[in-house]
This record gives sequence, structure tokens and C-alpha cells, in this order.
Amino acid sequence: MFPLSALVPEGEVSRTRIVPVRLARKVAPLFGKRWDHNPFGRTWLCSFESLTLAEIGRGAPFCSHEEQERMDVAHEAERLTGPSPGPASGPGAVSDDVPVWRFAGRGVWTPKGTPLPGSLANASMNRYGPSTKAAVVLTGCNCLYEKATEAIGDVCRHLAALDLPAGTKKAVWSGLTLEVFRAHPGLGVAAIQARAVQRSLTARWGSSLTGLEQGEDGARSELSARSLDGTRERPDRPTRLSLLDDTLPLLHLHTAPAGPGSGFPLGPEQIDDLVDNWCSRLLRVGKQGRGLLWVAEDHGHRTVHAYVRTGAVVAPFVEASGSGDGEGQVAVPGPPGVEHLRSLSVPHVRAHLLAVQVAVRYLRYRDELLRQDPSLRERTRERSEQALALARELLAPHDPVRVLLAAYHPYLRLRDLLAVPDRDPTGRLTFAAVDDVLKAQKAVLDSWQAGGIDPGTATYLTEIMNISLERTVVRFSEPSLRSTPAPASVGGASGTDPTESGPVRNRNGQRGTQSPARRCPTDRIDRTLARTWTKCLAARGLEANAVLADPDAVPDPQAFHLVHFAAHLGRRGSIDQGWGALDLMDRIARIRDQVASREPAEYAVKHVAARVVHELAARTALALAERLPAPDREGTDAGTGGRGRAEARERALRHAVLGLRNPSVVDLVAGRASLSATRDAARCLLPVVVDVIVEGVSDPQGDHPVPEGPAVDGELFERTRGLLAAALRDSADGCEEGAAGAGSGTENGTAREQRANREQRANRAAGVSAGSRSCVLGTVEPEVLRDRLRAVGLWGPARPTENPSTIDGGTR
Repeated sequence: MFPLSALVPEGEVSRTRIVPVRLARKVAPLFGKRWDHNPFGRTWLCSFESLTLAEIGRGAPFCSHEEQERMDVAHEAERLTGPSPGPASGPGAVSDDVPVWRFAGRGVWTPKGTPLPGSLANASMNRYGPSTKAAVVLTGCNCLYEKATEAIGDVCRHLAALDLPAGTKKAVWSGLTLEVFRAHPGLGVAAIQARAVQRSLTARWGSSLTGLEQGEDGARSELSARSLDGTRERPDRPTRLSLLDDTLPLLHLHTAPAGPGSGFPLGPEQIDDLVDNWCSRLLRVGKQGRGLLWVAEDHGHRTVHAYVRTGAVVAPFVEASGSGDGEGQVAVPGPPGVEHLRSLSVPHVRAHLLAVQVAVRYLRYRDELLRQDPSLRERTRERSEQALALARELLAPHDPVRVLLAAYHPYLRLRDLLAVPDRDPTGRLTFAAVDDVLKAQKAVLDSWQAGGIDPGTATYLTEIMNISLERTVVRFSEPSLRSTPAPASVGGASGTDPTESGPVRNRNGQRGTQSPARRCPTDRIDRTLARTWTKCLAARGLEANAVLADPDAVPDPQAFHLVHFAAHLGRRGSIDQGWGALDLMDRIARIRDQVASREPAEYAVKHVAARVVHELAARTALALAERLPAPDREGTDAGTGGRGRAEARERALRHAVLGLRNPSVVDLVAGRASLSATRDAARCLLPVVVDVIVEGVSDPQGDHPVPEGPAVDGELFERTRGLLAAALRDSADGCEEGAAGAGSGTENGTAREQRANREQRANRAAGVSAGSRSCVLGTVEPEVLRDRLRAVGLWGPARPTENPSTIDGGTR
């Protein structure tokens, strides 16, 4: 089910490994790791702080003191009078000679606290220290992580031999260990806590003291030169979590060089600091913006499932530790040769292929790297395709890594086509990619339901594919992609259906093929989104309708990742669902703003997540306002349930202003962001601001006040002008970038003429003078500006579909 995870040792073991293996078999079920030969047939989620050494030795938690006394009395009566039905019945056999055990709630009961069969002797555990509980847990976890540690160590040795930036190496290492952690978060947390306890109690701070050479007559517990001799770790005094402490040094990391020959290998203390930093971040997985953790129970087995966006967890760690990504072309690590991979075990092959996928996800998450190296997008996609080809050759069809790569690569291709839309003006490549994504999404859901992949992987893949499908529908519903059908005589015989494929005339009167918007499978995508969003939320333990009914009841970490689900409902749902989606977005916006301000590390994408929710909320609120009835002659706003057009437009204004004030808008205005990001922001934010200028909506008294009335302050006004100018510049220059990316890189005379015509049309639409790029927003009449935004495709669809669909059935 998991690509890399803890494994319980099976079969006979050597004499020196008997105790560690027995500890592993006891520790695993206590922290949520399932073991088929566990005599109790269940797993628990125990707290490392509350768990006792005796419970570790027996491999099961005790029941409460009250339950122990009650069942002792019942057992004594049963022993004297014979078995009697009642709460004491359950697994185990009653005998005067053989101890018995029975379930008491979630705990395991034995008569008067007698040991369970197969319990570890106290003498076997008490030789561990200095904290016996921490030492035995750490020993058991190291044994459980042994196979994963070997696989990741092999990847680290491979990466060390490559010419890679330190940041990329650390990202791959942390991403692979994160994959092991998320397989069994309860076990990972216990291992990290045990490591911290052992390291704090065995810190050799006395080695820095002088004057102990003659101190041989001290008391038994006093520091002496003899007590400080040797630093080699003893098996009964473990301080290292092998999964982390033994794999990171294999990367042979160096400090970021300040000049030629100035980089130095990281020492043990620096390695320890990196591991400590990563451990602290792993302990925060599941908080807002750092993934999701939820508990599931299956026939007594309690486990924790995890949904993690690798880039969102890894990138802050790499940046905080000194990324060392360098400048110029970014290297993308690839797997070893196929012949070498054939000689490896399945876990090792999985680790190498997963390392490529982790590197791609990390590099794609770092927007500044994509801007620094434009070819990075294509090279990461090629690496993904290479890893997928190897997975199909070396792994079984239902292997979790193969399923992951087979789904991620089609998503990556569709994402790239949407990122530079002018590379595929006809939509042919995009629609082919949509078909591949729909097939891959079905395969993911089928694999999840069959137990081939875990719920966390299934919901991650389903969500990212849903986001790209939603963007496809939004893009091809833009007015700029809608062409006017030609007269019947132009398309052929009279009476030809104008929706069929054939020549039409665009807004310039030029003949061409059918509009891409007419060929976009919008209805099919929307039906798929309605179905898959329901399954995606179900995999996370949520029910779609319950989320809309009470958005405040959704935990903050879950709400953080629901913005695109809310955006889909805002576009396709009923009016009531639109209001529910808008309420959910308000809450998500507050959470994401807090997360952005909480992270001390600075990197380009840090504030983008907060800006995106404001963009989508502004678009949703404005679309909702257009669907609501206008106020009557007396000025009464006849909305639904007392909520009318004025409230929707006021909330649109609030989110638009907050979106424009987001720090990441500076990159959009300066042209340091991608084409799709700039146009998405302009399409969502500018129509709201212009609409406010036209209609004169005053500021609501909300949680985030904005300047009163349609007037805005100077900084916000300049950002509005700059964003419009950047979007229009990108709309004029994007086709040039697309032609260069799709062709040989040269521009013929026809292409230059077409580009010049596009620039002239964009300049006229924006009111830009021939020799200037500055947008004269303040000198254009608002109604004219609105028409100009529509003309260049930055206003968005005038109205949503008249046949809204709902999640999980309902009105269509």
C-alpha cells in the first residue's frame, strides 16, 4: 500500500537480533503499525508520554484500574462457578494454570495483572538506558525502519555521486523520509520523541570541561575522565534514529560556497542540527498548511492516514537550512541505469523512482527556480516520463509507485499546457491531455478502493488532477476563446449545424477552425469533478454536504485544502451552494493568511496560497452577484434568505483588495511570475475592482476593512494598474513564448507580424500608448475599461451555466 514504510521482521533471526526484533514486534501495534501475526488482532495509537514500560513488554495497553478490578471479580466468580455470559466474555481461555487475556474496551486485561503470554522479561528491557522506555522504543523503531533506511541510503549514495545543488539533495532526502513518516505517523512521532529523550540524556557536555584528568576519586555518578572515554554508541544506549541520522551523512553535503574553494563538508554537529530541524517539522505535519492527519478504524485496527503536499513541507525546511540551489540551469536528478535497477530489490527500485518524483515536485514548487531556468519545466517533465517508463518495466502493475507516477505524469503535462495557454491555441493537445488525466484519475480511485494505494495518496492525486481539470474548464469558457459562428454559406451547405467542427469567423473576421471553447468537454469534466470531489473528501474522512452545511465545524487543517472544492461549487453549484462555498472561502482565507505570516522562511511561493484563495473567492462572489436578482425600484435587495447582490459584491471587493495587497502581487506586476499566474490573478481581481468603480459599491464592515467607497489608496491603485499592464503584456507576448517553446526557436516574418498585431490590439484595449508600457487606467472610462477587459479575455464569463450541478447528487 505504501511505497516506503516500516516493516515488521518475520521468520527466524540471529541470536544477536532476537531482542531488537521482539521489541519491534511489540512496538509496532502500539503505534498504529499493523502486523498480521499480532496475537491481539488490532493496533492502537498510544501516546509515548503515557505508555509504560510494562505495556511495551506485553505489546498491548492496560485497561483502566476500575475495569481491571471489575473483571478480576468477574473472573474469580467464573473460576469458582463456571463460565457465565457477560461483559467478561471474549478471547482467551479460562484455566487455573494458564494466564488468560481478554479485551476490556480498547485495553487488554489479564487476571490480577499477570503477564501476557510472550511478554518480554523485565531483565531483557532493563539493560537498555539511560531512559529505558525511550531506548527500547528507539531500538524497535530502528528495526522496523531497517529496510526503508537501506533503500534511502542507496539513493543518498547515488545522489552524492551526482553534481547537484545541496538544496536539491536535501529536498530528496527529506521527501523520501517524509514518505516513510506519513506511512505510519504514530510510529514516526514515537521514534522522534524517543530519539530526543535519548540524546538529551546522553549529551556529553562534560567533554568540554578541563581539570578532570586527576579526578579519579569522585563518587560513582560524578563526571570523570574515565566516564567520558569513548563516544561510540552502545547497542543498549541508542541515540540515533537510523532512518534520519544514518542516511543524511551519505549525501556528503557541503556548506554553500562564498567563492572558489570556500565550501566545506558539513560536520557532525551541522548534520545533527539539520536532522533536529527536520524532526521538529515532521512533528508539525498535520497542522494548518502542513498536510492532514486523520484516524481510521477497521475491525479494531486504529491507524493514522496522512495527506501531504511534499513541496509545501520540504521547501520551507530546505530554505530555512540554506537551500544552496545556486544560479543558472538547475540540475534535475535522474535514476540509475535500468541494468543497475534490475539488480536491486523492489524497495530499492521504489526509492530510486520515488526520489525522481520527489525532486520534480520540489523543483516545480519553487516558482523562482522556474523563472530562473525556463527550461526546467520541460526537463522535469522528461524526468517524470523517464521514471514512469522504468516503473512500467520494473514494477508490478498495481505497485503504489507505479500508480503514483502513472497519474502524476499526465497531470504534469496538462498543467504545463495550461501554464502557457498560447502554446496550444487550438486546444487539441490540451483536450488530449484531459482525456489522459481522466483515465489516470479513474485508475487512481480504482486502485484506492482495491487497497493498492493509501487514502492519502489517493486524495492528493485526485485533488491535483481536479484542480487542473477545473482550470481547463475556466480557461476554455473565457470570452476570448469564443468565436462568432460563420454564416451557413461559409461553413458549407445551408443549414449546417454551427456547433460542428468547421470553418468559422473570429472577432477579426478571419476564417479559421472551430473555437476551442466549443470543443472543450465541459459537461464531461463537470460531471467528473462532481463525482471525484465527493470521493476525494470521503477519503479524508469528510462528507461534502456536511462541509457546506457548517464550514466552521471543519478542522482548520482540513479547511486549508478545500479552496478548490469551494471554487468548483461556486462555479457549478446552486445559489445556496454558492453562498456556502463563499462562507467556506472566507474561513480558508483567514487560515491561509495566518499560515503565510507564521512561516519565517522566505521563498517566492510562500504567499501564493493566500493570494489564490482571495482570487477564487472574488471570482466566486462576483459570479454569485450576477446570478442574484437586481434590487427593485425601492432599492430593496431581493436576495436568497436575506443575502442579496450587494452583500455578494461587497465580499468580492473585500477579497479583491486583500488579493491585490498580497506580497506576491509584486512579482506579478514585475513580470517575475508565470503567464498563467498573472492572467489568473488579473481575471479574478481586476473585474471586481473595475465593477466596483462602475457601480460604486461601498466597503462592508467585515473582518478585513478596505478603503471606504470606490476610491482606493495610491499603493493599491498602482498595483491595479501594474497588474493590468502585466496581464496585457503577457497576453501579447505569450504567443511568442509559446511559438518559441513549440518550434525551433526562430521567428519567421509571419510570426513577427502576428505578434505585432497582437501587441497593437492589446495596447489599444488597455489604452497603452505606442511607446509606453504603462497602463492609463485612471484616464479610461470605467464602462470602456470593462469592455476592454472583456475584449482581451480578462473579464471572465459573463454568467455561469444555467444548469448548475451539485456535489453528490441534488439539483442539476
